[in-house]
Order: sequence, then C-alpha cells, then structure tokens
Amino acid sequence: QLAKQEAELKEQQAVLAQRVAEAEEKLKSSAAVQASQAKKSKELEDAQAAIAREHDRLEALQEDMEKRRAELAVQEKEVVAREKKVGKEMASAAKQVHENV
Repeated sequence: QLAKQEAELKEQQAVLAQRVAEAEEKLKSSAAVQASQAKKSKELEDAQAAIAREHDRLEALQEDMEKRRAELAVQEKEVVAREKKVGKEMASAAKQVHENV
C-alpha cells in the first residue's frame, strides 16, 4: 500500500515538475516577446523622432526658400527700375545729341 502511494506521489511530482517546466518556458517566451515588442516600440519612437526632425528641417528650408524668393522679387523690381532709368537717361542723351547736331 505504501509503495503504491509513493509511486503515485512520484508520478504526481513528475506531472507537476513537467507543468512547472512548461510554465517557465511560457514565461521565458512571453518575456522574449515583451522584450522584442519593447525594442520595436523604441525603434518606432526613434523613427518618429527622426521624421519629426526631418519635417522641421524641411519646413525651415521652405521658409528660407520663400524668403529668398521675396528677396529676388525685390531685386528684380530694383533692376527693372534701374533699366527704366537708364533707358530714360539714354533717350535724353540721344535727344540732346540730336539737338546739338
């Protein structure tokens, strides 16, 4: 009778040991999955930060381009005004030359 109970206990211990081993494997697997997810989450955050930095850089470039366009438009107006002035001066000089002849 006692030997039978000892055998049953050993069998139950073996079953429990197997269940504990399986539970430990599941915990290890779960921990590995969580670590992988944490790593991917960090990579995603890093990528989003890089995208935000690039977006800011592009906005700054856009603002710089708009500023340069405005400066060029002012310069273009100045050139046109100078061309008109030079044209008038040339016409006046030609008129004087013609009158002096």
